[in-house]
Amino acid sequence: MSGQDIDVVCVCTGQKYADEYVRKLHNSVAMHAPSSFRFFVLTEHDFPKYNTVKPPKGVKGYWNKLALFDPKFADRGGRILYFDLDVLIRGPLDALFAAEQPFIMARDGIYAHRYNSSVMSWVPCGATEEIWREWDESGRPLARALQDSKGDQAWIESMLRRTAWPVSAWQDVAPGVVVPYYGPGDNPQDPTKWTKLEEPGDASVIIFHGKPRLDELATTIPWVRDAWR
Repeated sequence: MSGQDIDVVCVCTGQKYADEYVRKLHNSVAMHAPSSFRFFVLTEHDFPKYNTVKPPKGVKGYWNKLALFDPKFADRGGRILYFDLDVLIRGPLDALFAAEQPFIMARDGIYAHRYNSSVMSWVPCGATEEIWREWDESGRPLARALQDSKGDQAWIESMLRRTAWPVSAWQDVAPGVVVPYYGPGDNPQDPTKWTKLEEPGDASVIIFHGKPRLDELATTIPWVRDAWR
């Protein structure tokens, strides 16, 4: 990959999400993007209409996101905009396409002192390449990297802090544009206590946390059904 306008990227590995999630994410970006972009899928599946890149062998689930920082995946200098497949896009993406900060993640909707990797933007460089290289050379550890956070997003955050690479939050870069759908309620450690928010106003990008998934929500919530197509 090389930077030409914006390279929009997602990951679809295993059987967690049906292929329709990739198609609908692409359609949503295309509908709301302010300029041209290239669309890439890190996947072992067959997507003839999109640019595809094979995931690393032996990596499962969300850990595949770390492969996006492999120097083999993207050339330095271009801008990458990443979306999880369960992110709902329903409004203008101008602020995301225009963002120039070196690395942007969302402030987590459950633990406000942590970052969430559902929507990210970055320019590949030596510091971002270390996210993959250090994980790979360390034996691809799956242990919790930060308190109150686990998985790929904890590793990404810890590595960026270790390299002193600046991390920005979408909530500061584009206030009201990227929002979580679930709040922590009274007990962040108990998902059954999370607060289900009302329709998230004029937000363009909505981050969901686990279940129920978009195909389930689209059967009961009109604004999800209208946007997820």
